[in-house]
Amino acid sequence: MKKTTEELLTDLKECDDIANYIKENRNDMQQHYFLDYLEDMLKKYQKTMGDLEKEVELGRSTLYAIKKGERNGTQDAILKIGFAIGLELDEMQRFLKLSHNHELYARNKRDSVIIYGIHHHMNIYEVDEMLIEYKEKPLLKESAPT
Repeated sequence: MKKTTEELLTDLKECDDIANYIKENRNDMQQHYFLDYLEDMLKKYQKTMGDLEKEVELGRSTLYAIKKGERNGTQDAILKIGFAIGLELDEMQRFLKLSHNHELYARNKRDSVIIYGIHHHMNIYEVDEMLIEYKEKPLLKESAPT
């Protein structure tokens, strides 16, 4: 049975040897990093980089630099990719976290609109319409009609 994050933190605080801690807890450590998770999600949702190129308003070089790990994507760039893949809310939150971005936060109005859109399976254009309606920055430079 995997240890909880709290249990790992307690063990870490009590350890005298980090190497031993890592060795003993290696199976409880996060196995997926951003690039692995991106690949997993592309496979799960049967999407290709070509699909993302068509659907994501990012330059091709930026998109491929993110995919290769040469560049960290901004929160908005990662959200665009996540929408293009069709991620569920929990997957999107993990995607953001693994990309070293903040997860969406329900106390933030803009994030709330995005969370609502993801949860209700809206496309990025529908979410952008809501963002504009609530005077928040849209994800895309120009939102196209749905």
